[in-house]
Amino acid sequence: MRIHRKRSRTQAFIRIMLVAVSFTLAGCSDVATTVKEDGNSVAIRDQPLITIGTKSFTTEQILYGKITSLYLRKQGFQVKEMVFKDSQPIRKALESGAIDLYWEYTNTVRNLYHHKPPIQDADQAYQAVAEEDKKTGLIWLQPSPFLSPWVVLMKKELSEELGIHTLSQLAAYSKQPGVSLKIASYIEFIQRQDGKQRLEDVYGLAVKQDNWFQIENGLVFQAVKESHVQVGVGIAFDGRIKEYNLVMLADDLHAFPPYQAAPVIRENSLTAHPSLEVLLNRLSSTMTEEKFSALTYQVDALHKDVAQVANAFLVDEGLIQRIDQ
Repeated sequence: MRIHRKRSRTQAFIRIMLVAVSFTLAGCSDVATTVKEDGNSVAIRDQPLITIGTKSFTTEQILYGKITSLYLRKQGFQVKEMVFKDSQPIRKALESGAIDLYWEYTNTVRNLYHHKPPIQDADQAYQAVAEEDKKTGLIWLQPSPFLSPWVVLMKKELSEELGIHTLSQLAAYSKQPGVSLKIASYIEFIQRQDGKQRLEDVYGLAVKQDNWFQIENGLVFQAVKESHVQVGVGIAFDGRIKEYNLVMLADDLHAFPPYQAAPVIRENSLTAHPSLEVLLNRLSSTMTEEKFSALTYQVDALHKDVAQVANAFLVDEGLIQRIDQ
């Protein structure tokens, strides 16, 4: 009987401890962090899952995705990252709900998805795409405070030798007898109406179809540097432009519209997690032209790890407190 009472007391103690633990765990599931902006507080429930899409064909876009992912993890979100090769698949993923958000460019949406002509004023372009996308449940948050245009590049030595500093001068040179201009770019620029077609329409560039070379974005700069082609097309904030001593030819007839990047999020995702608006707007406001140029240079020219560069940026901006080991 004595043994039985000891066992009964032991079993009762275990049951009490299990109940206590279950209450503790239940309390933990309701733990929330708080984001404060202008005196407003927005609760983030413990570990909600957010899926972030990233385009992979430029360093700039890879950095947008990685910075956002690391930042949201630090704010209590679980983050799933999905990488896409170009623009069309990532847009479909957003529309279908496969991802919650990604960074997109104003006139890219205007051209590729809304099938409308580009808008040359940056603010008007942003308002136009934001209003149109809102009709289908896609919300544009605050854009980064700089523009990210396509640029046409040459080696500095060749540019000076030929006296070519503008796209009009390049077009005139392309039409000279005996000239066979070769241009390298990644495939999306060649396929898009606001890319290669726009360049040819505005400037009358005389380049044979076979002399347009579709290669990976990172190899464009190397091809120009090593004189495999005379001209390349890339993104203005690629660190290899400076590293390889390339020059950007002036778009003197304004063929290329402004491309301003902003987080685009599904409306139902934002409704479920309203703190994302405060967080992503805060993040976007830190991404100035000078800072982003320094980031891409570290990745492209100094070959630093993207995650380390992104994490250091967040620390420097005071958005997170320490670098993850």
